[in-house]
Amino acid sequence: MSALENPGSVQSSEIITEDGVVLSKYYKTDRSYTDYEAISVHLTNALLATEDRHFYDHTGVRSVDMMGMFMYPLIGKWKHGYGTISMQLSRRLLINNGARYGTGNAFDDIDTFLKIEESLLTIKLERHFTKQEIIALYLNTARFGGEIYGIENAARVFFSKDPGHLSLEEAAMLIGMLKGNRLYNPYRNPKVAPLRRNTVLQLMRKYDFITQAEAAEAEVRPILLRHSKIEYNKGYNLYFRDVLRESLEKWCNAHKAPDGSPYNLYEDGLKVYTTINAATTTGDFIANPIYITCIKDRYGNILQTFTKRTNDSSPKAHQP
Repeated sequence: MSALENPGSVQSSEIITEDGVVLSKYYKTDRSYTDYEAISVHLTNALLATEDRHFYDHTGVRSVDMMGMFMYPLIGKWKHGYGTISMQLSRRLLINNGARYGTGNAFDDIDTFLKIEESLLTIKLERHFTKQEIIALYLNTARFGGEIYGIENAARVFFSKDPGHLSLEEAAMLIGMLKGNRLYNPYRNPKVAPLRRNTVLQLMRKYDFITQAEAAEAEVRPILLRHSKIEYNKGYNLYFRDVLRESLEKWCNAHKAPDGSPYNLYEDGLKVYTTINAATTTGDFIANPIYITCIKDRYGNILQTFTKRTNDSSPKAHQP
């Protein structure tokens, strides 16, 4: 709950070139956090229309969901929906924390235990967070295919926008992907993705989030993708990242964060500035060794600066 109450606390650390390019990242999962106020109303309305239109009227766990947990197996329906937005978020958090479900049979001991745990976590989420915060947590932890986690990364990857400036049809497409981030990915299935988007638009119309005219206008618009994702971990970027990793991990272990614990390269959002120039580099790190010039924290405060050494042409000369 402590981590959830400060969701922006887990951030990727970045390697930054001298000309200001983010060349690589260190992360367990590449993620960023967007507050509810910075998320387009089209996104939240599309989510409510498709997943939980009564979200603001219940306390997270509905009696119908608890009954279904035991009734569905009796009629031979092992797979079914995962209930409210809050319950879906609880399930996702448990899976991300290492939970492994069993057969899909609610009478299976593993599944029964985890369903109970889902319900308890859902109650706790509803007590600790506002409805708006739960929606933000849901969208910020959603996976949109591959290594695309969170609504901010998804908005930038597919449309080169932040989540607050997505159009109606763009928001509907991203929310539609939550039902199948591979099947409804517009890059993988450009003919199927618009169909799912239009289904979301019709649900939004059905539940009065938009008018029929707005839905009809959005349905005929083409999906205009503007891909902007940087391939952080390919080519010489991969070598660059791995060469620096060991030294940065040692630095983190030797330096304390404000809470007294060692810095974490994969969670603390460090900014690592280097001598490499993204515009002119040839990838020849033997002739042009890498040096770290500065390490900053996530807020831009300088933690340590380093002087470039001129008497060592080894690629390991970057070591602080």
